Amino acid sequence: MKAGGSQPVTGKTLMNTSELEHKARWVRRTVLDKIAECGKGHIGGTYSCVDLLVALYYGDILNFDPKNPKWEDRDRFFIGKGHACLALYSIFKDLGMISQEMFDEYGSDGGRLGGQLDVSTPGVEYNTGSLGHVLGIAAGVALAAKLDSREHRAYAIMGDAECY
Repeated sequence: MKAGGSQPVTGKTLMNTSELEHKARWVRRTVLDKIAECGKGHIGGTYSCVDLLVALYYGDILNFDPKNPKWEDRDRFFIGKGHACLALYSIFKDLGMISQEMFDEYGSDGGRLGGQLDVSTPGVEYNTGSLGHVLGIAAGVALAAKLDSREHRAYAIMGDAECY
């Protein structure tokens, strides 16, 4: 149980370091296979944050429920480098937040999963595309939670382009 009494994900298993490393390799392989299959994707920016994403989603850091992505007491995760979406899509598929069918639509015309994150995808907190906003958005969400005496946290990952 997380500090403050909010309930963690049901059925979530804590992974050890070796399992987390294996999961990160699996995510990278899934990303590479999908990019090779559809000819679209941003491998460098995606690979650079895989370890962080695996730690957040599988390392008992982020408090969330994959069966209920809009759970009110979930921690909020924001990623500014929206082109890294394929790593998140792979994790969301693995956790059952999106279907294999939806995942397979990545890179196809008219598919539900595009090259940037969109709030219509379960587990995505905000639309990406404009760099430099993620830190302010996450800070605002964290401040609102504090002012409302809520216990959820806000996490943000920024790309190097956002720091200019």
